[in-house]
Amino acid sequence: MKSIIVAIDFQHKIISVLKIAKKMAIAFGAKLYIVHSEIVGPEYVNSVIQVTGQQPSMGIINQQKILIEKRLSEIHKDLLKAKIKSECVFMEGPTIENILEEAEKVKAEMIIIGSHEHGKFYHLIFGSTHNLLIKKSTIPVLIIPSHIKE
Repeated sequence: MKSIIVAIDFQHKIISVLKIAKKMAIAFGAKLYIVHSEIVGPEYVNSVIQVTGQQPSMGIINQQKILIEKRLSEIHKDLLKAKIKSECVFMEGPTIENILEEAEKVKAEMIIIGSHEHGKFYHLIFGSTHNLLIKKSTIPVLIIPSHIKE
């Protein structure tokens, strides 16, 4: 195994996901591609308006992007310290499509993603990233349960 995509969202226990990804990278001598996909453009603006009733400034949007880049940089430094080959990629737009696009681009042989503890009602309304990923992916998807201890 040469390339592994690790999809993260900063919303849940990514430490567990990264810990397992590190072990796999070491075991297989693989390069990790840490992928974070988020809507920070017009869709982000619309969601902020819906929640707050106010339109965020470009400054706020740019601060969000800088924060994401900083967090990815910290992950990258941690992986370098562990002598794990890696790249961190921030993609704007639809999550599933972005993960699969990056997997195809780097010829990944596996995708690792964490699960959330959402209930059945949430999944009925919003769906599930890992379920959609499994349906659309042509490579194996490893789902790390959220209850795994860090």
